Amino acid sequence: MINTSRGEIIDTNALIEGLENGIIGGAGIDSFENEQEVIHIDHNYNVIKNRDLLILKAYPNVIVTPHAAFYTDQVSYDMVHCSLESLKNLVNNQECRYQLN
Repeated sequence: MINTSRGEIIDTNALIEGLENGIIGGAGIDSFENEQEVIHIDHNYNVIKNRDLLILKAYPNVIVTPHAAFYTDQVSYDMVHCSLESLKNLVNNQECRYQLN
């Protein structure tokens, strides 16, 4: 089972059950249900509370990788370009179209 799309596409409990019962031979995922509880959060000093993710990561036949679909060369360039443009506009007291309020 491979999921590199959205976590909600796969019922995590069914995936775990299928892995445990040998119905699914293995899985490779870069997204999972309720991932917003885990991603983009510094877990250096706390416990990850997403039990399903911890179970999946413990299986030798499951690979969990970061969801990095947006890290293309073009997107990386655009992020840097927009950031520098925003900084320039802020320094020059000009309108910053990417500013979040």
